[in-house]
Amino acid sequence: MDRKLFEMKLAAMAEQIALIERDLEDFRQPVDALARARDNVRTAARGLVELAELFNDGTGPSPATRECLACGKTGLAAATRCGFCWTKIVHAADG
Repeated sequence: MDRKLFEMKLAAMAEQIALIERDLEDFRQPVDALARARDNVRTAARGLVELAELFNDGTGPSPATRECLACGKTGLAAATRCGFCWTKIVHAADG
């Protein structure tokens, strides 16, 4: 193998690797930011659940529920659309 050709190809590959490393560094910052945002969302969700548990400590009545005829999931009886499949709910009083 020609040593000069080998060294030229090696230098070209080293440049390519350096470019890839710079590109990866550009991606790392947004990915880290997304991971922090995901963690913050999880913390906020846990906080909302804790607040709901404090608010609904059993002292008040639970809202009436019903099953969706389309998907079978349980939702609020007063809802006009299913919270899961978004099917329009027609109540008996609405006709």
